[in-house]
Amino acid sequence: TQNWVLQPGSSSEPPFGRGILVSRQAGNRAVIYSVPTANSIYRDVITSVFNNTFLLPFTLVAHGVLQDAFHFVKEDAWRAQEDRAQLKRFGSQFNTTFHEKEGEAGSGKVLDVRIHRPNAVINLRYGTTLTRERQRLLHHCKTAALRKAWHRERDA
Repeated sequence: TQNWVLQPGSSSEPPFGRGILVSRQAGNRAVIYSVPTANSIYRDVITSVFNNTFLLPFTLVAHGVLQDAFHFVKEDAWRAQEDRAQLKRFGSQFNTTFHEKEGEAGSGKVLDVRIHRPNAVINLRYGTTLTRERQRLLHHCKTAALRKAWHRERDA
């Protein structure tokens, strides 16, 4: 018999940590899977915070820096405090920031959590719906594309 040594398919650091996979299920719900050898803190925190959230059906490239941007939504803003405590368990391993702001059209406050990883930015917004967040992001992308096209036209 031959001994096969399998090499990883990519040298990039996975967005959620080695051995942790996020899958989109029916209704755009995120389900977290992990292998037994995954970092136990990463596995516990990612599962606790992201399992059963809404995962937007597209991935964007963040600000031209070639980082994938994943977007998640939790409609219940009150869950943010509990999740913040979980996310602090990462310590300095993950660069995590919290931003509270007014939602669109008087929809109340929203809390944005951003986890900056070497090759990805993971966004989680509390206090909105999947539909509202999808519309907000698509509007943002359209505005950015028009602005870039205008600058290209102006500079030509």
